[in-house]
Amino acid sequence: MEQLGIEKTETIEDFTYLIINWYREIPEFRTSFKDAIAGVSSMPEGIKASIKYNWKQKTIEDLCDFFSDWFERNQKLTTELEYIQKFSWLYYENPKGLEFVTKDYGLQMIYHFIEMNTVQKNSSKYIDLMQN
Repeated sequence: MEQLGIEKTETIEDFTYLIINWYREIPEFRTSFKDAIAGVSSMPEGIKASIKYNWKQKTIEDLCDFFSDWFERNQKLTTELEYIQKFSWLYYENPKGLEFVTKDYGLQMIYHFIEMNTVQKNSSKYIDLMQN
């Protein structure tokens, strides 16, 4: 994947800093995020509370907090499925949300997050936790 000239992020702090800077300095990213949030659909009835996350009226800081929480949760060996499901409400029945996470800087954002998780899960600290 072309990295749009962006350095690889290694920590969650680097990652959230990058996202905030993209939002401030790259109009296409800012517009894409705002469009995604504006298009958020209501969640269907009967969704388990553990996977609910209402993206309506969320800010870029909320997005960064969400990724920080997800990253922290991963360090405690809990399932990622709940966070994946919570994240999916951003693009559920939302063409602009789907576009945000599958194109340009939004896709790059996802790529960086996955790369950080991979590094974390290959770390000796994480492997030691799994073996104990």
